[in-house]
Amino acid sequence: MHPLNDPSMLTLRDGLGFQKKGKLAEAEAMYRQVLRARPLHATALHLLGIVLAQTGRSHEAVDVLRQSAGLQPNDAVNFHNLAGALFATGALTEALQASERSLQLNPVYVSAYSLRASILWGLGSKVLALQDIDLALSLHPSDANALAQKATFQSAIEIEGGKGSATLRATDSTSQPADAAFHAGAGVAFLNQRKFALAIQAFERVLALDPANTEVQGPLVLAKMMNCD
Repeated sequence: MHPLNDPSMLTLRDGLGFQKKGKLAEAEAMYRQVLRARPLHATALHLLGIVLAQTGRSHEAVDVLRQSAGLQPNDAVNFHNLAGALFATGALTEALQASERSLQLNPVYVSAYSLRASILWGLGSKVLALQDIDLALSLHPSDANALAQKATFQSAIEIEGGKGSATLRATDSTSQPADAAFHAGAGVAFLNQRKFALAIQAFERVLALDPANTEVQGPLVLAKMMNCD
């Protein structure tokens, strides 16, 4: 059967359309429809895992993305998304392993370097985290997320070292420009400063501006967990 006439592919296309519009419940229903007919459909599993991560169901996302990665062992994107879901659950060592597999498969994967930097930072390897950000920027010097991430990491190091009282200029990120990268950077900075309520606000602003953004799902879940402690 030609792919364009494959009912599964047509359903996945519809699901992607919903997902890009931020209609995640509808997208999830499409992906699950495919999986009822074809339980080992790797693409449907992968897309479902992303939706689960986007909606805060990180542990479920990990289970689904593990299946997908097992079916597509040479897919860098799959392992990248698995790493993000693991990061959201706090399984940093496993997240690092998945992230490194992603970069083995695609050594020029800018987003994977940024994610691995966050994981390394969480593990306390701050020098290595900054090195990964520099690698990301060497590949894509204008990458807004990497630039914001580097700035927030450096600010956090300065604060910890007592070199300054660097803080964000505004405590209400909703008053800042409608730029998802700005709010993502603000969220990371607030998270590093243990200002969890403000981090949640910033990450949720990212998702309001860019519903398909998967990069902030892990940090958002982490901020919510820490805010409850």
